[in-house]
Amino acid sequence: FKGFYSHVIPAIEALQAMGYPVALRTQFQGSIRSLAAFWQGVDLALIASEADAGPSMFIEASLCGVPSVSTKIGLPQFVINHGENGLLCERTVEDMVLAIQQLLDDSLLYHRIQSNIRASYVEKLGVEAQKQRWEKIFNAVLHE
Repeated sequence: FKGFYSHVIPAIEALQAMGYPVALRTQFQGSIRSLAAFWQGVDLALIASEADAGPSMFIEASLCGVPSVSTKIGLPQFVINHGENGLLCERTVEDMVLAIQQLLDDSLLYHRIQSNIRASYVEKLGVEAQKQRWEKIFNAVLHE
């Protein structure tokens, strides 16, 4: 369902076999206060889920300015404008490898995505955006 063993690990192993210096950082052990420090040590979030309303990993990564390569699910599909603030890919190991390679080989693309993701997330899903959506819903209901 999440694709860690079926997609993430094989994608990382394929990149390593091609000579890319990539490694997994998969466990966060600590308090919520140390979450930002964890993400400072991460260069990319790879999301391989088949279906997910979130995932929370995307929220955390985005708010910490960490680019994501993600399948076309939930929040990533809503927030990511492919090539501007993240990369969307098909749920295949090959497509994930190609997307990661693209970021590893093109530092300008990587840095553009890194610079844009937090603001894009806040614009679409931040408190003010959520408030406006709820006001619109309530106003529509109240004026029916």
